[in-house]
Order: sequence, then structure tokens, then C-alpha cells
Amino acid sequence: MIGSACGSAQPDLATPAPDAPTLPANGGAVDTRGAEVGAERGRRADAVGSDSAQDAEGDDLLVGVEWRWVRFVDPLAGAIDIPEPERYTVTFDDAGVVHVRADCKEGQGAYMADRAELIVRILRTTEDDCGEASLADEFVDNVNSASGFRVVDGELVISLRWETGTMRFVPSEEDSERDSDQAPERQAPER
Repeated sequence: MIGSACGSAQPDLATPAPDAPTLPANGGAVDTRGAEVGAERGRRADAVGSDSAQDAEGDDLLVGVEWRWVRFVDPLAGAIDIPEPERYTVTFDDAGVVHVRADCKEGQGAYMADRAELIVRILRTTEDDCGEASLADEFVDNVNSASGFRVVDGELVISLRWETGTMRFVPSEEDSERDSDQAPERQAPER
């Protein structure tokens, strides 16, 4: 989590947290068939009943968008607006691969999304030094701590493990423009 407010040392990114998902270190190749089956099972349950139809839509809305990190909300310290959100992005593809830009670093890993649950493990990033003011390491640590997500009013909200905060993302300007270009045009009624 954004640890500078608490004065805590940066965690060792090379050593996964004890409860972190175990994913192969074989260059990023990940078998996502189990995640796909689980996601499909969740979609079928949505079709049967309950108010979780929005969750199925959320799974679909998560994929294929470059999400920009705009805010971190710490339950104790409050909200922190992220300067230069275009430097902190995450993109989920439909094959279970996640791509991140963390300031001057690039990285990728694997993810599983099933309804409102989200597990992410960034397996590698470039080793660039982005400087003291960078939030690159905190960004990667927080994304790796994801436990859930929802899409609210076009914004992605990722909840972190142990209720340690939330990350709020907006679509990149390119994705926002593409979505508005695809929206049906409305014409004024004739008089």
C-alpha cells in the first residue's frame, strides 16, 4: 500500500506474499482454462438469478481497456489523488495476461477475474529506477494485492486485500474516445 505515509519500508517484490497466488515463472505463459471455466460458471449463475448480472458485465468491461490510476483511498489516511495517471496504467486481456506501466517501468503477469473477485500477480517488471518521487513500486504492490473489483459509472475500482484500501482507475483518453465514437448517435426529434 502507499507506505510513505506510515514510514514503512518497501516490501521485497521478489518474494511473493505468503497468500499470493502461485503462478508459473515460465516467461508468463499461464494456463487460464480454469479461470475461464470459473468465469463461465459465474456468468451462468448470473443468468439464473440474483442481482449479480452487473458482475458479468463488469468482467467484460475489465478486459481490453487501458485503465489509468487516478486515486488511492486508504481507510485511515484518506484519499490520495495520483499525479500523472497516464504513467500508471493496467490493461487486462482476455487470455488472462495483465500488462502494467508503472511510471518508467513496464511489466506483465497473470490475473483471474471471476464475478467480483480479482487475483493479480505481476510476475516481472523492468528494473528501471524511476526516482524517489515515483509511485512505481507502490503501484505494483497494490495491484498485486487486488482481491476484488467493480466497474462503477465507467470507472474501475480495485479493492485490496485485508481492506487496506481501494485503487480507482479511469479509461485512457483513447479508450474513452473509442467508446464515445461507438455510442449510437441521438438525433433531435423533428418538429
